[in-house]
Amino acid sequence: LPIRLNNNVFIDSESMHLLPRDGYVSLFQKMLSHENIAIQCKTDFVKIWTELQKGGKGRDTIGVFSGPIDELFKYKYGALQYRSMVFKKTYRDRFISKDSCVITYPTKYLKTRTTDMGMLMGKKTGETVWVSECPEKYDYKKKGGGKPAYPVNELTDKMTLKKYIEEVNRQNNLFIGGRLAEYKYYNIEDTIQSAIKCAEEIMVND
Repeated sequence: LPIRLNNNVFIDSESMHLLPRDGYVSLFQKMLSHENIAIQCKTDFVKIWTELQKGGKGRDTIGVFSGPIDELFKYKYGALQYRSMVFKKTYRDRFISKDSCVITYPTKYLKTRTTDMGMLMGKKTGETVWVSECPEKYDYKKKGGGKPAYPVNELTDKMTLKKYIEEVNRQNNLFIGGRLAEYKYYNIEDTIQSAIKCAEEIMVND
C-alpha cells in the first residue's frame, strides 16, 4: 500500500475509478450467454488437457488456463506460495463511513479491509452490505486449506515460476492468463489487459 501525504482515499493513484453499471455479475452473465460459449462446471482442465496431449489432439485444440500454474503441472517443480482469503458479509442499516466506502486495517487486525458494497455501487440511503477480507494460510495439500488468492512471490517462488513458464512454452497451443496462472498481483484492469494480450497471442498463432 502507498504512503499518503495527501487526502487521496484510494489505494492507487489512478485519475478515474469506475465500475460496470450493473456490477460484475451482470457483466459476466452477458459475456457468457453468447451462443458460441458452452459452460461446463466441475470440469478438470488438467485432466482433459493431459488426455488431449496424449491422444495427439492437442495440436488442434487451443487451451487457456487461468488457474494456479503449479496445479496445471501437478506441482512438478513444487508448490508456489499463495495467501488465501475469506470474505465475510454482514448486513447493515447504515453506511460504513461518510467519507469512504473502504476501511483498510493495519496488521494487528484479523482482517485487511472492509468494503461497503452499497456505497461502492452508488447507493445514497437504505440498507447495505459490508464485506470484510480476512487473510488465511493456503495449503493445497490440506482439505479446507483455503483457495489461492494472492501470490506471495518470494525469491524461491520466482525461481519455481520460471520453470513452470518454461513448461508452458513447451506445450502446443496452451496459453495462460490471470492472477493465478501468471502468478502476479493483478487488479481488475490488469486482468482485463492480460486477457486482451492473451487473445492477441492466440490470433497471431492461429
